[in-house]
Amino acid sequence: MDERRVVSVVFADLVGFTTLSEHLDPERLKGIVDRAFERLVQDVHDFGGRVDKIVGDAIVALFGAPVAHEDDAERAVRAALRMHETLAEYAVEADVEIRMRIGVNTGEVLVGALRAGGDYTAMGDVVNTASRLETSANPGEVLVGHATYQATRDVIGYESRGSLIVRGREGAVEVWAATEALQPPGYRPRRIAPIVGRDSEVALVRHLTELSMRNRRAQSLVILGEAGVGKTRLVDEVFPIMLGVDPRTVSYSGRCVAYGESNPWWPIAEVLREACSIELSESLDSARDKCRATVAEVMQADAVDDVTGRLLRLLGYDEPARPGDPSRGRTDLASGFLAFLEATLRQRPVLIRLADLHWADQIVIDLVDEMMIRLARRPLVFVATGRRALSDRWAPATGRHNTLVLNLGPLQRVASEQLLDSILDESTPQSVRDMVLDRSGGNPLYLEELATLMGGRTDAAAAWHPKLEELPDTLRGLIAARIDDLTADEQGVLADASVWGAEGPVSVLRELGETMRGRRDTDQHVAALSLKDVLVADGETWRFRSDLLREVTYSRLTKNERLRRHRGIATYLDHAASGTVDRTLVETLARHYGEAARLALELDPARPLDETHDRAVHWVGEAARIAAKRESWSVAERLFDSALELAEHARYDRDRLGLLTGRGMVRSHNWNLPGATADAEGAAALAEVLDDDHGRALVDLLWGMILSRSGDLAAGNERFDRAIERFGDVEEFAERAEALRLKGMAALVMGDAAAAEAPIEAAAEAFDSIADRRGRAWAMQNLAWIAFVTGRISLAEQRLTQASEAFQALGDQSGLSWCDGLLAFVRYHQGHFEEANELGRDIFESAKRRGDRWAQAMMLVVVGATEMWMGHATAAAKRASHAVQLFERMNDDSWLKQAISLEARSLAASGRVDLSLERLALLRSIVDVDGWRRQPLMITSAAMATRVLIGVPQEPEIDELVENLADPTARASHELLTAATLAAAQRGRFALAATLAGRIGQLDEAPADGGVSAGSVASNGFGYSAQALAAVAVGDTAVLRAVAADLEAPATYIDRALVRVAVALSRDHDWYEHITAAEQAVHGTDDVCAQGIVALAKAMIAESVGHPDAIRWAVVASDLWSSIGVDPDGWRVLFRAACAVPSLSR
Repeated sequence: MDERRVVSVVFADLVGFTTLSEHLDPERLKGIVDRAFERLVQDVHDFGGRVDKIVGDAIVALFGAPVAHEDDAERAVRAALRMHETLAEYAVEADVEIRMRIGVNTGEVLVGALRAGGDYTAMGDVVNTASRLETSANPGEVLVGHATYQATRDVIGYESRGSLIVRGREGAVEVWAATEALQPPGYRPRRIAPIVGRDSEVALVRHLTELSMRNRRAQSLVILGEAGVGKTRLVDEVFPIMLGVDPRTVSYSGRCVAYGESNPWWPIAEVLREACSIELSESLDSARDKCRATVAEVMQADAVDDVTGRLLRLLGYDEPARPGDPSRGRTDLASGFLAFLEATLRQRPVLIRLADLHWADQIVIDLVDEMMIRLARRPLVFVATGRRALSDRWAPATGRHNTLVLNLGPLQRVASEQLLDSILDESTPQSVRDMVLDRSGGNPLYLEELATLMGGRTDAAAAWHPKLEELPDTLRGLIAARIDDLTADEQGVLADASVWGAEGPVSVLRELGETMRGRRDTDQHVAALSLKDVLVADGETWRFRSDLLREVTYSRLTKNERLRRHRGIATYLDHAASGTVDRTLVETLARHYGEAARLALELDPARPLDETHDRAVHWVGEAARIAAKRESWSVAERLFDSALELAEHARYDRDRLGLLTGRGMVRSHNWNLPGATADAEGAAALAEVLDDDHGRALVDLLWGMILSRSGDLAAGNERFDRAIERFGDVEEFAERAEALRLKGMAALVMGDAAAAEAPIEAAAEAFDSIADRRGRAWAMQNLAWIAFVTGRISLAEQRLTQASEAFQALGDQSGLSWCDGLLAFVRYHQGHFEEANELGRDIFESAKRRGDRWAQAMMLVVVGATEMWMGHATAAAKRASHAVQLFERMNDDSWLKQAISLEARSLAASGRVDLSLERLALLRSIVDVDGWRRQPLMITSAAMATRVLIGVPQEPEIDELVENLADPTARASHELLTAATLAAAQRGRFALAATLAGRIGQLDEAPADGGVSAGSVASNGFGYSAQALAAVAVGDTAVLRAVAADLEAPATYIDRALVRVAVALSRDHDWYEHITAAEQAVHGTDDVCAQGIVALAKAMIAESVGHPDAIRWAVVASDLWSSIGVDPDGWRVLFRAACAVPSLSR
């Protein structure tokens, strides 16, 4: 069967063949070439390649087909270098002048048998480029392309040859000349990253090592797992721990190689080289001296020469045998190694580490078993790593030694996140982090390769999702090799699964196996794939272990084969469907019909449109509309894009009209107003061509959304009213009701709650009249929102309850999410921070899955606000920064200001004052426009609250606002009044501060009306403490005591702390207890400003009462504020005035 594979192509051509043919007899020439090619072909086979063809005096070889290896590019280059060496040796032997030019290139090709001739071969630009590289090479040179160089540059030495213009290609090709191998086969450079998620394994290995050393009993530890899962990293981590158990312990390491080494004892030879300090290039004489000296340290003199000779032969040296020497067979060499090891173990414990044991020759495996049995009562710890294929050919021998086989699985999600944090910059968007985590499937190597691929990408790349062809060839090769290790039947089931999707029911694979491949043994193959960690099977469902496994599996199918399978799945599901089609089936039909139609167009753009294409337009459009109803905006837009691409032909004009207005609504909801405008213009033209009144109504509705969100509410309302009228004329009553709701929502989103209520109430009645429960539920949620922003909290909760119950009955998760999102703001406003935080986090994840950026940003604001008032200022600033980025992308200046206000306040609390003041400057620079964007009270209070927190309230506009608020008729919110009270006190205006504090109490008692939110004390942070501090500054002990007595649980940590500070400032006999309580309130938070305020108050009170530690405490406070970089003069003014008032104890 044809396949698409990533391969490395070696194109090698003899140089000097023509000259030889002119001077040699044809038969002799043929003999020379035959013998040369026999050796060169053997080189290809030795490195795991396959000769594709021999044409005249040229060899074409493939590495990666029909069987892939994780390092096919490396194998190809090593084979090419070896071919030059082989030919040079043969030229001397045959006494001829003959050399080669070789080109190596890596990339995707189509492999399979040609219909004419039936030979297995590869086709594609990669093969042609390899040929061009060969013709450009000098005799004796290996030229490689960019992909080959990237995949092998860590293990092969190169010299740049600049760029090469290849005939038939656009642009130049970067070229490098391979010079030498820098590392032995199987070497893979590794990122130095912390080990995570393996604490239990590390503890187990340490315990086993201690047990072995204490009881002098050999321990065998075999760690098995897929490539990249972290076997070597685990051993790297535990080896120093194991060595630390007994300081006398020595360790030796060896690595098994898959190819390129003729000595079957290679890994044992590496152990001996380390034991005897023998370099790989050491001469026989030097190696003999070092080996003899090492053996002499542990063995009797009469055995030294005999064992030395055996060890040298095991090392690969051709040591001549002496008369009377025992047999030089394999058993003899093994016994020499074991004798040396046993003698060493009599003197000290030994750790032996063999990596990649799955590549070992059987004689090494046999030696390991013999070693553990023979040395069972010695302090030997043997650690081997290998892939799970090792268990198919070997199980560790049992005996009097201890044996543990540790199967290492993928990392859990939390551990993967920790590993990712150590690699990626903290500014990397969460969407990119999630993509890496999902696609890696918990494999650390996959994760590291994907994270490295991020490079220097910034937050602007939040939506970036690398295509398969962008992935490193080493990573693709690694996964392809895993797939090729499977049986043909298992690969067939895996291919079926890859076409279906990332997960699904086993029944689907059974059906595909029977209809597509005529097989009825699917279940046993699914079980086998689960055992091999390729699929995760759970009863009647399955999923791919990682997204990358599915992507590579799917990529190997030809487009024709993908088309056949997608069309077969879609047709089967379409015919099998009966009655109402649920959302899941619609999405599945859309995906498979859509892929089938797209693939058919790619393979033959001129083909006539057929029923498959018609069904694709229908089902993809239907899936888009369903996604839009669920407010999954990013999914909906992608589906609308796909449907519109399929519906370009004139026969689909009526479909296009609905698709354009649908996508335009999605874009407007997601604040992509330029894109929505383009859709509206295109749809308007089509509505006129088709003379479609319903289409005209849809266009009017879309223009209403666009104009209102652009800030022109009057023009938007005009188009909304026209749409409402037209929907009524064509008797589309559900759409008329929805138009009423959207009109109200447009006003609400732009900040005009009063204008929003009437049309949404009308919409609720209209939905009632047509028994549309879902529409009415949305109207009630919207009305709850209006009640919330106008301060009618109880009414908001009542309406939310009605909406939630309706959505629950309908099973509408999107509606429930919006209700819970608003409830999070309600709970935050009420001071129930933990509940609000949990709700906000849950709804953020839901919004992220839906692709709803605005909802994500809103939830980031409420989560950040709760975190700030719970004392997690750094986390709050991070949330706020993320929200700022989202609101900036949507051009939503209203909520952008809210998010920047939160960010500035949180930054100040966490001690980053300069950055906080920069954000406040940015806040003032944003141009005010209508709606929510006209909120001077919120903006000023943010600036004032931040400056009050750091004790630097000097700001002209703050002075003016404080004076204006002295007027009892001036409009004010809780937050504004509390910030103004503290600002006045910090400026020494204590009487004014007391007046403003009195207004706070009046506002608490007053019901909310007129669009002013009364709010809870907890929602603004300083509600109690502002009154208490103003009272203590003027000596009003009655107010101070009343406030302290009324302090409630919902109060914020800083409110509790500063009320305690106020009471301590009265300097009663128990002032120290109160200041200690204040310290405890801010302890455990990362609000360094609050900690500094309490420290300063403690020092100044201590000074005023003559406490012996006053000077020391003053130094502590000074150091703390110095670290923040601020002189808190405002707090000194307030505290100094309070300390000047006679104390209560006098």
